[in-house]
Amino acid sequence: MALTKTFPRMQKAGVLTPYDFGAVGDGVADDTAAMQAWVAYLNASSKNVGELGSGVFAFNTTLNLTTGARAIVGPRGGYRTGSAQLGATLKWTGGASPMFQTDTTRHYFAHFGVDTNGTATDFLEMNSGSQTVYMDRVFFGNGSFTRSVIRSNGNRIGYSRFYQVNAVKPAPKFIDLDGQGSANSCTPISFVECQFQGVGTGGTDPWTVVHIKDELIETVVFDRCTLISRGGLVVVDTTDTPLDPSINVLDINNCEIDNVEGAAFRMFKLTNVDNVQVNKNVFTGDGTPGYLFDCVNTNITSFRSNWWKSIDYIFDLDATSTISGVGRNHADWSSTDGIHDNPAATYLSLAQAGAVIIDGTNFAPDEVGQVIVDITSGSAYAFNLDLSRPQNWDPGQRFDITVRNVSGGVVSAGSFNASTFKANTPVAPADGFNRTYSFRFDGAHAVEVGRTAADVSN
Repeated sequence: MALTKTFPRMQKAGVLTPYDFGAVGDGVADDTAAMQAWVAYLNASSKNVGELGSGVFAFNTTLNLTTGARAIVGPRGGYRTGSAQLGATLKWTGGASPMFQTDTTRHYFAHFGVDTNGTATDFLEMNSGSQTVYMDRVFFGNGSFTRSVIRSNGNRIGYSRFYQVNAVKPAPKFIDLDGQGSANSCTPISFVECQFQGVGTGGTDPWTVVHIKDELIETVVFDRCTLISRGGLVVVDTTDTPLDPSINVLDINNCEIDNVEGAAFRMFKLTNVDNVQVNKNVFTGDGTPGYLFDCVNTNITSFRSNWWKSIDYIFDLDATSTISGVGRNHADWSSTDGIHDNPAATYLSLAQAGAVIIDGTNFAPDEVGQVIVDITSGSAYAFNLDLSRPQNWDPGQRFDITVRNVSGGVVSAGSFNASTFKANTPVAPADGFNRTYSFRFDGAHAVEVGRTAADVSN
């Protein structure tokens, strides 16, 4: 006799799936009762791992995960992106509630897709304790949660890892870290080989991968990820009352970061982040002048071996932000050495302030580093070198400072701090123009070696 409908039940011996509790798994039938019974079985057992089997499981009631149900795993071999493909999909058909709720400590989700009709509040709401989440090859692509994928509801979260997660605007926030004023400490969170992207055009429908509020953050890492701001993607947002910058680390390495939204959009909105490391990334833009990193009271401590194209500025730093540890970077796919020597696509634009700090950075004496300073008002400012960093200027190094008047009117000529500069009095460029000053570091001072004789159009 031929076997029929056996594939969903072909699981490991002794492992029960939702099919063992009456699930149909076709995405049309209501599998709520079967899913509730399956999770209740997992909560009461010592197995800790729940295997879904292949199918689309539709349910409309929040599933509560307790000590037993620590892992929800679909068939290995890929997550499901549509009903015609093998794999597992969790499909929400209910109202304004989370798909999963938990008050236990560790959770693992792997090898399935997630669909929602747009009314579910969150994929996982964490309500107490110190919790860890591992997510491996989960696809969020059909529908959107109204709040977040993972919501830290006033509790700690940490030692969490997201691997090969694919999300196309699954919610206003992918992970919402909200200590609700309790100064929770969030230990390292890493994203490895993940892809996050916006939808639509023009930045009209933005969403955020990591939102931090009222938290003490140790480390957030993006490694080998693809981050595409199509219709709006904020990768990290700490602007909403972060409590303490002293231990914050944001580490972005080996990623592709594409900003296709133009000047009005910022993919990183950083406030009070003490240690930002940006190394070995590829940045591409749409050719419209703009920034990727909007920094307030934030320290960029490493910027090395990055490549970029069609982006005017990588960083927009306010007067309380700093940048150091700058190594070799490349612009417009050419081998541009030093800090950067291409005025059309400089890596850094410093904000005008009472003091404009130029950080000392090692590079070869035959390379010329360049810093562009946009002057936005007529108030006074002074240039100074920061020689306190571990990497200082080497004798013989040369660099240019280009001062651009973008104020719309008359600006101050500024000045050079006598303790670190040996320079003549600068000349204020007219509105819409700039002047460049060239220096050589002699071991103690930046000695002026040349300047443009007249204003140059911006």
